[in-house]
Amino acid sequence: MPWGLRPAVCVSVTAMMAGLLVWFYVDLSIGGRDLGLAERVLAGVEAVWPLAVILTCYWSQSRARTRTPGPAGAGLEG
Repeated sequence: MPWGLRPAVCVSVTAMMAGLLVWFYVDLSIGGRDLGLAERVLAGVEAVWPLAVILTCYWSQSRARTRTPGPAGAGLEG
Protein backbone atom coordinates (compact mmCIF):
# COMPACT_ATOMS: atom_id res chain seq x y z
CA MET A 1 0.00 0.00 0.00
CA PRO A 2 1.36 3.45 -0.86
CA TRP A 3 2.67 5.44 2.09
CA GLY A 4 0.25 8.34 1.50
CA LEU A 5 -2.79 6.04 1.72
CA ARG A 6 -1.86 4.15 4.89
CA PRO A 7 -4.50 4.66 7.61
CA ALA A 8 -2.03 5.80 10.27
CA VAL A 9 -0.53 8.39 7.94
CA CYS A 10 -3.94 9.65 6.81
CA VAL A 11 -5.18 9.98 10.40
CA SER A 12 -1.99 11.80 11.40
CA VAL A 13 -2.20 14.28 8.54
CA THR A 14 -5.91 14.83 9.18
CA ALA A 15 -5.18 15.56 12.84
CA MET A 16 -2.40 17.96 11.85
CA MET A 17 -4.72 19.77 9.42
CA ALA A 18 -7.41 20.00 12.11
CA GLY A 19 -4.84 21.49 14.49
CA LEU A 20 -3.81 24.04 11.88
CA LEU A 21 -7.46 24.89 11.29
CA VAL A 22 -7.97 25.45 15.02
CA TRP A 23 -4.86 27.68 15.09
CA PHE A 24 -6.23 29.69 12.17
CA TYR A 25 -9.70 29.97 13.76
CA VAL A 26 -8.31 31.08 17.13
CA ASP A 27 -6.09 33.68 15.48
CA LEU A 28 -9.04 34.88 13.41
CA SER A 29 -11.27 35.11 16.48
CA ILE A 30 -8.87 37.05 18.68
CA GLY A 31 -7.26 39.11 15.94
CA GLY A 32 -3.87 37.53 16.50
CA ARG A 33 -0.65 38.68 14.92
CA ASP A 34 -0.03 35.36 13.16
CA LEU A 35 -3.26 35.23 11.17
CA GLY A 36 -1.49 35.45 7.81
CA LEU A 37 1.04 32.83 8.79
CA ALA A 38 -1.63 30.44 10.02
CA GLU A 39 -3.59 30.89 6.80
CA ARG A 40 -0.54 30.30 4.60
CA VAL A 41 0.60 27.22 6.50
CA LEU A 42 -2.88 25.68 6.42
CA ALA A 43 -3.31 26.44 2.71
CA GLY A 44 0.17 25.09 1.96
CA VAL A 45 -0.51 21.78 3.69
CA GLU A 46 -3.87 21.50 1.94
CA ALA A 47 -2.17 22.09 -1.40
CA VAL A 48 0.86 19.82 -0.88
CA TRP A 49 -0.84 16.81 0.72
CA PRO A 50 -2.73 15.63 -2.40
CA LEU A 51 0.49 15.94 -4.40
CA ALA A 52 2.34 13.86 -1.81
CA VAL A 53 -0.34 11.15 -2.01
CA ILE A 54 -0.17 11.10 -5.81
CA LEU A 55 3.61 10.89 -5.82
CA THR A 56 3.68 8.05 -3.29
CA CYS A 57 1.07 6.16 -5.31
CA TYR A 58 3.09 6.66 -8.48
CA TRP A 59 6.32 5.62 -6.74
CA SER A 60 4.66 2.55 -5.26
CA GLN A 61 3.29 1.52 -8.68
CA SER A 62 6.65 1.94 -10.39
CA ARG A 63 8.37 -0.14 -7.69
CA ALA A 64 5.71 -2.87 -8.03
CA ARG A 65 6.25 -3.03 -11.80
CA THR A 66 10.00 -3.51 -11.44
CA ARG A 67 9.52 -6.36 -8.94
CA THR A 68 6.99 -8.30 -11.03
CA PRO A 69 8.57 -11.61 -12.06
CA GLY A 70 8.58 -12.57 -15.69
CA PRO A 71 7.01 -15.70 -17.14
CA ALA A 72 8.13 -19.08 -15.80
CA GLY A 73 11.39 -20.13 -17.36
CA ALA A 74 12.33 -16.64 -18.47
CA GLY A 75 16.04 -16.13 -18.44
CA LEU A 76 16.83 -19.84 -18.73
CA GLU A 77 19.08 -20.70 -21.59
CA GLY A 78 18.52 -23.93 -23.13
